[in-house]
Amino acid sequence: MTNKLERRQKLKTGLHQFRGTTVWHRYSPLFPYFLLTDGTKYLADTGECYWLMDKIAALQEESSIKNHPKLRSIQFWNLEVHEDSSATLYCEWDKGKVVYRETIEWTDFPLERIALYCCLTTEGRKRDGLYYILILPSEY
Repeated sequence: MTNKLERRQKLKTGLHQFRGTTVWHRYSPLFPYFLLTDGTKYLADTGECYWLMDKIAALQEESSIKNHPKLRSIQFWNLEVHEDSSATLYCEWDKGKVVYRETIEWTDFPLERIALYCCLTTEGRKRDGLYYILILPSEY
């Protein structure tokens, strides 16, 4: 197992390669309507953070997110890791317009911060005809 600094460097270097996306990955039978792009799958694998993907997928049912009209097409998710290894996860509908915020007591996530977009598509089908796709900003 590599240490946190090695994981951080590998992750930072690797994330720069993702521009656009070619494949969507269904990663969990618990969230069959939630898909990852090549970049977010790389993030989950290399950053060892499938917990983050699960958290964002599960929060799609949170009323403040599910019922917010500005979050129907795109959501802006941010994870900020603090020096004490706690973190803040939050969702915005626009810069500075936070809809949901949660403190995570401890994480070993290797980066200081990551931004992700969660988009909806009608490709395929889900309960209401939509899939959620988690993407890196560079893949948008």
